[in-house]
Amino acid sequence: MNRENMINILEKVSNKNDLCYISSKTKYSLELSYAIKYNEKFLMVADTCDYEYDGYIIIKWENIEEIEYNKRAIFESKIIKNENGKPDIENVIDIKLDSYKTIFNHFLNKNENITIYCDSCSEKYVDEDTTTALNIGKIIEIKDDYIVFKRFDGVGKWYPENKIYYSDISEILFGDRYTRIILIIEKGCWYDK
Repeated sequence: MNRENMINILEKVSNKNDLCYISSKTKYSLELSYAIKYNEKFLMVADTCDYEYDGYIIIKWENIEEIEYNKRAIFESKIIKNENGKPDIENVIDIKLDSYKTIFNHFLNKNENITIYCDSCSEKYVDEDTTTALNIGKIIEIKDDYIVFKRFDGVGKWYPENKIYYSDISEILFGDRYTRIILIIEKGCWYDK
């Protein structure tokens, strides 16, 4: 599907505050989401899970395969509106989507946990003890072509800082239940940071 057709669908669903079905080239499929904002480089959506809003995802356009406004999206939009009311898309947090540097500066300044998916971890920094395809943690420093990131696992164990190159990033997730729960666990984890 070409980008012009995808943008037409995004404009259509944004006006109605309806879901659209988004599939990506990455193994972390977006599926049913609300279009929040986009530019020539990135698309930001509000994700859903079990008929509830579940955080946000930022993805590069080049990783998007298709955007559909299909029967499933229409049906689930109606369920969510009946269960939770109309989404308040106008009051979503304001992140500039100019570049990875501007996106990551937002999170660095807020000291907020995020999740970064990397479909193909670069050989430049892969170390089986520090880097995986799923990185949850905090940005420590922002460079021109990578970030320095400190991640932790599902039991609150922190790992040494590692580099994540922008070219390896598939998706950025934030504000979702998993990342928020891990933030609570982080405050009480038994491992040293």
